[in-house]
Amino acid sequence: AGRCPKPLKNRDVVTLRSWHVQDGYHAIINFSVKHPKYPPRKDLVRAVSLLTGYLVHSTGPSSCRLTYLAQVDPKGSLPKWVVNKASQYLAP
Repeated sequence: AGRCPKPLKNRDVVTLRSWHVQDGYHAIINFSVKHPKYPPRKDLVRAVSLLTGYLVHSTGPSSCRLTYLAQVDPKGSLPKWVVNKASQYLAP
Protein backbone atom coordinates (compact mmCIF):
# COMPACT_ATOMS: atom_id res chain seq x y z
CA ALA A 1 0.00 0.00 0.00
CA GLY A 2 1.13 3.54 -0.70
CA ARG A 3 0.07 6.82 0.81
CA CYS A 4 -1.28 9.58 -1.38
CA PRO A 5 -1.50 13.24 -0.41
CA LYS A 6 -4.93 14.39 0.78
CA PRO A 7 -7.61 14.55 -0.58
CA LEU A 8 -6.60 11.52 -2.72
CA LYS A 9 -7.29 7.99 -1.54
CA ASN A 10 -4.35 5.72 -0.72
CA ARG A 11 -3.57 2.92 -3.16
CA ASP A 12 -2.41 -0.68 -2.94
CA VAL A 13 -1.35 -3.29 -5.45
CA VAL A 14 -0.93 -7.08 -5.24
CA THR A 15 1.72 -8.45 -7.59
CA LEU A 16 3.33 -11.72 -8.54
CA ARG A 17 7.05 -11.66 -9.27
CA SER A 18 8.74 -14.05 -11.66
CA TRP A 19 12.29 -14.24 -12.96
CA HIS A 20 14.17 -15.96 -15.73
CA VAL A 21 17.91 -16.30 -16.41
CA GLN A 22 19.28 -17.19 -19.83
CA ASP A 23 22.44 -16.44 -21.83
CA GLY A 24 23.65 -13.45 -19.82
CA TYR A 25 20.17 -11.97 -19.37
CA HIS A 26 18.27 -11.77 -16.09
CA ALA A 27 14.59 -10.81 -16.36
CA ILE A 28 12.50 -9.96 -13.31
CA ILE A 29 8.83 -9.36 -14.12
CA ASN A 30 5.93 -8.28 -11.87
CA PHE A 31 2.24 -8.11 -12.72
CA SER A 32 -0.99 -7.75 -10.75
CA VAL A 33 -2.86 -10.80 -9.53
CA LYS A 34 -5.93 -11.49 -7.44
CA HIS A 35 -5.15 -13.27 -4.17
CA PRO A 36 -7.71 -14.62 -1.70
CA LYS A 37 -5.59 -13.52 1.30
CA TYR A 38 -5.54 -9.90 0.05
CA PRO A 39 -8.98 -8.86 -1.18
CA PRO A 40 -9.56 -5.20 -2.13
CA ARG A 41 -10.12 -2.92 0.88
CA LYS A 42 -12.72 -0.16 1.07
CA ASP A 43 -10.17 2.36 2.40
CA LEU A 44 -7.75 1.80 -0.53
CA VAL A 45 -7.93 2.03 -4.31
CA ARG A 46 -6.54 -1.14 -5.90
CA ALA A 47 -3.96 -0.10 -8.51
CA VAL A 48 -3.00 -2.46 -11.33
CA SER A 49 0.53 -3.29 -12.41
CA LEU A 50 0.06 -4.21 -16.06
CA LEU A 51 3.72 -5.02 -16.52
CA THR A 52 6.67 -3.96 -14.40
CA GLY A 53 10.14 -5.36 -14.43
CA TYR A 54 13.87 -5.28 -14.93
CA LEU A 55 16.05 -6.69 -17.67
CA VAL A 56 19.71 -7.01 -16.71
CA HIS A 57 22.14 -7.84 -19.51
CA SER A 58 25.77 -8.63 -18.79
CA THR A 59 28.09 -6.43 -20.86
CA GLY A 60 31.37 -7.61 -19.36
CA PRO A 61 32.91 -9.29 -16.31
CA SER A 62 32.06 -6.35 -14.03
CA SER A 63 29.43 -4.38 -15.96
CA CYS A 64 25.83 -4.64 -17.08
CA ARG A 65 23.03 -2.77 -18.79
CA LEU A 66 19.83 -2.31 -16.78
CA THR A 67 16.45 -1.66 -18.39
CA TYR A 68 13.46 -0.83 -16.18
CA LEU A 69 9.86 -0.83 -17.38
CA ALA A 70 6.81 0.26 -15.40
CA GLN A 71 3.31 0.19 -16.84
CA VAL A 72 0.93 0.85 -13.97
CA ASP A 73 -2.69 2.00 -13.85
CA PRO A 74 -3.17 3.84 -10.51
CA LYS A 75 -6.96 3.60 -11.01
CA GLY A 76 -9.41 6.15 -9.72
CA SER A 77 -9.20 9.82 -10.47
CA LEU A 78 -5.74 11.36 -10.15
CA PRO A 79 -4.61 14.70 -11.56
CA LYS A 80 -1.96 14.35 -14.25
CA TRP A 81 0.57 16.33 -12.16
CA VAL A 82 0.23 13.80 -9.30
CA VAL A 83 0.93 10.85 -11.62
CA ASN A 84 3.92 12.64 -13.17
CA LYS A 85 5.36 13.63 -9.78
CA ALA A 86 4.86 10.15 -8.28
CA SER A 87 6.58 8.50 -11.27
CA GLN A 88 9.71 10.56 -10.54
CA TYR A 89 9.99 9.01 -7.06
CA LEU A 90 8.22 5.64 -7.15
CA ALA A 91 9.56 4.24 -10.42
CA PRO A 92 13.28 4.68 -9.67
